[in-house]
Amino acid sequence: TYNSTEIRILMNIALVLRKLEPKEKSLEIMKFCMGEIDTSYKIYSKLCYNLSGIYLLMQKYEKSLKYSILGIEYCLEKRELNGLNLLYYIKGIAEYNLSYIEFMESLNKSLAFCEILGQDNLKKVIIDNCKEFYDIEIDTLKNH
Repeated sequence: TYNSTEIRILMNIALVLRKLEPKEKSLEIMKFCMGEIDTSYKIYSKLCYNLSGIYLLMQKYEKSLKYSILGIEYCLEKRELNGLNLLYYIKGIAEYNLSYIEFMESLNKSLAFCEILGQDNLKKVIIDNCKEFYDIEIDTLKNH
């Protein structure tokens, strides 16, 4: 078994490989980490987020959604607010790409957690990314 530090190192290697190599290599390492990690480790939600993100980049939206939900469930169970904003964001984007009508609810939760955590810069980045990459209007996010 691997401890949380070793899993973090492997996860970081996978994140670097994601930028240098085909995403399948990064995915392979992330899936390995997920299989080796105990859900009691604090890094679990980060691993869920990163695995969800790789699946999103690979346009495997169902799997992206699955891991974002696992991360959200972990954070809610452990009452860990930090990270929920990013997990709900990636969940919303996966839902958007799957044409699920709930995507706006997830994106609004992402923005709400940004506000709760005082992460105004991240909130702006999320709003800007929604507009730039997915043509989701900023006003739409504010009004729903």
